[in-house]
Amino acid sequence: MSESRKYWTNLLQGSHMTQVSARFMMDTPLQRVEKTHVEKTVELPIPPKGVTVASLVSSAWSLVLRQITGKRDVVYGFVVAGRNIGMPQIQKVVGPCMSTVPVRICFNSMRTTIDLQRHTMNQYFAMGDADSLGFQDIVENCTRWPSGTKLDTLLQYHDIDETPVVTLSGGPDSEPCSAQLDWFRKPYAAPTNIEVSARPNGKTLGITVSSDGSLLSTESATAILTMFERSIKILSNGRAIPLDSINLLAVAARRNQPKIPDLCPPAYLTFQLLSLMLGS
Repeated sequence: MSESRKYWTNLLQGSHMTQVSARFMMDTPLQRVEKTHVEKTVELPIPPKGVTVASLVSSAWSLVLRQITGKRDVVYGFVVAGRNIGMPQIQKVVGPCMSTVPVRICFNSMRTTIDLQRHTMNQYFAMGDADSLGFQDIVENCTRWPSGTKLDTLLQYHDIDETPVVTLSGGPDSEPCSAQLDWFRKPYAAPTNIEVSARPNGKTLGITVSSDGSLLSTESATAILTMFERSIKILSNGRAIPLDSINLLAVAARRNQPKIPDLCPPAYLTFQLLSLMLGS
């Protein structure tokens, strides 16, 4: 426990939770809370040698946060398996051991997209069994964040089949049968933050952005998803691109929109994002 707290204290010293949702919150909330959800399928990215796809995706999200906020030090949540704890036979435990941990990316310490992806992966491996410490424990005992601080954005990388086919052996007088597991989905169960996910499926990657409908409109979610998609594509080209040269809104040039600076005042950036997606 003490070593885990020491790890998080050192990692998060001087940091602040990156706030994004307030920049997109609608002036007039919906009368009924509904879920905003947008998704897209893209080509499965190819990370640099020695880097995992999960680390590439996490790095891509950090670039989106940097672009939206104009900050070079960002913190967001990441869902981990939670099986690094030093408990015998932990890999044989049946049931979820998932945990949510903060990721901190300080862009001042790196220059290129390759540096970013390696830094993100190294941070994950350095965490070790510190991922077993609860998020609120981290907030209260390892940071100077306000008590009760919550994650404003949460990233989840699904690298397992969520709807597996299970084959049941037949009895003496019956044949084996198969069934596919599925999940009950609540259409109005909306997250209270911005949740981003990536799910590989063969040669493709499904990416989504979800939130509370009063927090994030469909247009805003689509704009964020577009930036996330572009960020993934930039990182998967295998070249060491200078981070300061990246503009995730350069797609505007293909729609005859004026170029938007990398670092914009929040209100201006939000307006331009929505204008981009609405084609105005």
